Amino acid sequence: MWRSSRRPLLFTSTFIPARVLSVPVLVPLPNHRCVARPSAVVASAPKIPAYRRPIVPAKILLPFVEDKAQTRSEIVRGITAYIKKHNLQDPKDRRTFTCDDRLKTIFGVESSNFLQVLKIIKPHLIDPKQLGGRYVVEAEQIIREMEQQYGDKPLRKKKMQKKSRARKKGAEEDMKAGTRLFHPVVLSDDLAAVCRGREMQRQEVVKAVWEYIRMNNLQNQGPPDNPVKCDFLLRKVYNTDYINVRTVMSGISPHLKKKE
Repeated sequence: MWRSSRRPLLFTSTFIPARVLSVPVLVPLPNHRCVARPSAVVASAPKIPAYRRPIVPAKILLPFVEDKAQTRSEIVRGITAYIKKHNLQDPKDRRTFTCDDRLKTIFGVESSNFLQVLKIIKPHLIDPKQLGGRYVVEAEQIIREMEQQYGDKPLRKKKMQKKSRARKKGAEEDMKAGTRLFHPVVLSDDLAAVCRGREMQRQEVVKAVWEYIRMNNLQNQGPPDNPVKCDFLLRKVYNTDYINVRTVMSGISPHLKKKE
């Protein structure tokens, strides 16, 4: 007879000798607990960064690249090759280029620089799932090739990961010690009017300046080399009408003093 127990029983398939019975029967194993087996760990596919995900260029970009699913870097390379082929780079500053009639339809300005190409073409990039058809097949093929190429390896280089860890560790040590960007400083009257504070850390000063620029919509109001426009308060700090990302940091140094 079967034993009455609340514990689940584990059955095993055993054979009784042929002279007794020629077919297999199930025999219960008494006083045996069913142990849940750990599920097999499935190796997840590597996470693909945004700049490597396949996308489809809009019709406005087709004079520069092919009509197929491709990565952002391939589209940027196509536009760069078009600029170099037609000698549109500025001979004095190779980072900037002149826009011809085709490029003006995208950039909307007479000249621009290579650092703004990816930012400007972003609205003209379409997800392959929205279009469907062959674009989805091409996108899946690109992702499959990446997975075969990298396997379980991270798509980000180990050297870059080590550098980012070292920077993070150094930033944490500086924060604890109160050095470098985390050292408290005293602001001048002109800079205090922009940051709305007299004493703060150097990194907080930079954040406050950028917050002031965004709140007053001063970004992308100037030429490509100096896209940030200075209003009345910023002009007192930087002594110019337009600034760029580098001068935002370097221009505040004369207005900072170490806290005693």
